[in-house]
Amino acid sequence: MDIHGLEHDFSLASDIQPPSLQSKRTKFVWYIIGAIGAFLILICVIAGIEVFSLMNAIKKSAQAKQMIERSLEQASVFDFADAHLTLETGKGIMENAQKQVEGVRVLRVIPWVGTQVRGADGLLTAGVYALDGIDRAFVWASDIPFKTQGETVVSIDPEKSKKAFSRLLEFPSLVIMVNNLFVQALDTLDALPKTGVVSEISDSQKTLRSQITLVEKTLSQYVPLAQTLPHVSGVSDDKSYLWILMNNDELRPTGGYISAYAYTNFSDGALKEFFVDNSRNLDTGITATSKKAPLPIQKYDTEHGLGEHWLFHDASWSPDYPTAVQDIMALFTEQTKKQGKELKKIDGVVAITPSFVGKFLMLTGPVDVQGYRIDATNVSDVLEIDAHRGFRERGLSEEQRKQLIFDLGTTLLRTLGKRGVNEWSQIVSTFEQGMNEKHMMVFHADEAVQGKVREKGWDGSIAQQQNDYLMVADANLGSFKSDIGVDRTIEYSADLTGNQPSISVTINYQNKNTLMWKTRPVYRTYTRVYAPQGARLIGSIGIDQHNVDVAQELQKTSFGMLVELPIGRKKTITLTYVLPSTALKAPYSLMVQKQPGTQDIPLKVEVVSPRPLNILPQKGERLSKDKMRYEYDTRLRTDQTYTFSF
Repeated sequence: MDIHGLEHDFSLASDIQPPSLQSKRTKFVWYIIGAIGAFLILICVIAGIEVFSLMNAIKKSAQAKQMIERSLEQASVFDFADAHLTLETGKGIMENAQKQVEGVRVLRVIPWVGTQVRGADGLLTAGVYALDGIDRAFVWASDIPFKTQGETVVSIDPEKSKKAFSRLLEFPSLVIMVNNLFVQALDTLDALPKTGVVSEISDSQKTLRSQITLVEKTLSQYVPLAQTLPHVSGVSDDKSYLWILMNNDELRPTGGYISAYAYTNFSDGALKEFFVDNSRNLDTGITATSKKAPLPIQKYDTEHGLGEHWLFHDASWSPDYPTAVQDIMALFTEQTKKQGKELKKIDGVVAITPSFVGKFLMLTGPVDVQGYRIDATNVSDVLEIDAHRGFRERGLSEEQRKQLIFDLGTTLLRTLGKRGVNEWSQIVSTFEQGMNEKHMMVFHADEAVQGKVREKGWDGSIAQQQNDYLMVADANLGSFKSDIGVDRTIEYSADLTGNQPSISVTINYQNKNTLMWKTRPVYRTYTRVYAPQGARLIGSIGIDQHNVDVAQELQKTSFGMLVELPIGRKKTITLTYVLPSTALKAPYSLMVQKQPGTQDIPLKVEVVSPRPLNILPQKGERLSKDKMRYEYDTRLRTDQTYTFSF
């Protein structure tokens, strides 16, 4: 017998399992596979059900959105109490949806399902943060009597007024709190999955993010100003403000002729005094004041008639608003005393041109107020005529004349408030545009407030810097509202190639008026060109150099001259001067400041350099002559700065 063959056969035999044992193992494997399959099927079924729950939660958030939109509509008509109740309902729906999502958080471990859960959960959480912020604002505003129900500005219940003003003390902390909630909402949205979520979730995320970003950006910008509100509100002590309407159809260096004014006094959280009047009425019977009128007014204003004495309506003479305010307050206080009125010390002065109001009327379209149909083109005439004589023609008393301004402001607020969240940016942008263009300027005696105003660039001050500088300021003298039809352009040329760099400033005027009730046959303006202090005039075209008044003011050198321009005529004036060495520090920088009240004057800037300029031309800019000549055509809507390195 072959022993090796036997061993081989035995080993093969040992690998053969009994039939019953092999069958049991096979069945066990299939049981395991089946169990896993059943579990996966169950998971898929559950996941499908829970995804359905997620979609249902998203649908609930859409219902909440409808309630939110309704609450915003209520808020737009100042019905903040009802807006709060409606928003509470929306919040309840949103929170129920959030609870639905919380119930399926365990499924986050499943890849696709988990992405949907995280997306929906974060979306709802961010929404609740945002709603909480909005609701806090509604609750705060519900105590302020925006809905006057037929009351006039002087008949509002003093207790309502006091309660409203006491709430102003809470405003800074409210703004900060609401802003923080919106920041939390944005942080939550930023942490959500960027891809892989269904369109219902991703679209809702994008919409919510854009709206929250808009509100948060606005709030964060105005937190510093909100913090000044307790200083200006009159809650803790008396505060008095002078509001002046500067008609820029009759241009003056500070923005326009002071055609009307309003005085308000707040004390103990209530409006104690408020009156509106035409500035000429304040001059009635006054033949002298303690302040001397600027020489150009004395010499060239045919309607002045008081010799060296200065009156309130002419006080907008300085292009530096903080300087002009001192003259405005002094003359107003002196003349009101002479008229038999004793007023509280003025804490602040706000100057507004009709163009500022007109910007908002361009958003709203025409509005009907007290029988007037007011739009951006006639607001100036309506406000001036009504304050002067229109209120009498409508059978109103002196006391009732102020109501037009009050009602116009209320109408604009109501109309603008009805716009959706996506349009708020346009409203904020319009406000900031008006401020940046110096159609509204603010002065406050409290430096804690004025410092914040200055940081925003809304104080209307002349800039103080050591480099090159230009401002052209016109003062309409006795030409009534002729500025409506006078075009002007400014050309600035700096030649830096010589041993003594020279500047040429050319001003082109064209009188396009026709003779009517608010124009005059000849436009007369006293024009001042402001240059760096120490600039020296070396030549002029279009005016005799001996007729140019050279003065040192506002830490600048000014060149002043009378310009007369009949209807239908053009006139060009060029001044040439050399700069002091202090204005030529490297890098060369030119600031061109806009005169308050003017509207997008065409400006051409030219700089001829001794060496190639190291700049990349932007839209509207041109470089020529081997990059040594720079030219830029623009419109002077705001202050502008040009800086060049060689």
